[in-house]
Amino acid sequence: MSRRRRGIAEWAGTAATLAATVAFFASVRAGVTFVTQHEIYRLSGGVVTYEWTTFRLSDTGLSLRMNRGWRLAPRWWSYFPPRMLIDTKFAQVPLWPLPLLAAIPTIWLWRRDRRTKPGACAGCGYNLTGNTSAYLQ
Repeated sequence: MSRRRRGIAEWAGTAATLAATVAFFASVRAGVTFVTQHEIYRLSGGVVTYEWTTFRLSDTGLSLRMNRGWRLAPRWWSYFPPRMLIDTKFAQVPLWPLPLLAAIPTIWLWRRDRRTKPGACAGCGYNLTGNTSAYLQ
């Protein structure tokens, strides 16, 4: 990978990590729900929820709800929406792994791109100024 592409990947990874972290903490503080005719998209309590229904929903649009204090969704793995009917399907994904998954390759790229100072050993960074050995050829 060229130095320019690696630099772009580093900054894109940093931006993705920051965006995922901000989305997680914002969702813990406030909830956002977007409703279409048959689908509900919800970001609240550190969890992204998608619901699909066969019946037509009447209250479509975007709504914002503020939580009292900082609140995580209780047991997101066993949460069922209140109108759990046979013709309703839903999926939930927690947000906390997203910053972690974005940060791991970003940290690896940043550490890989460390440049050594002129006159320093490329392997360990030891200052070779004044060294008269044949190693510096």
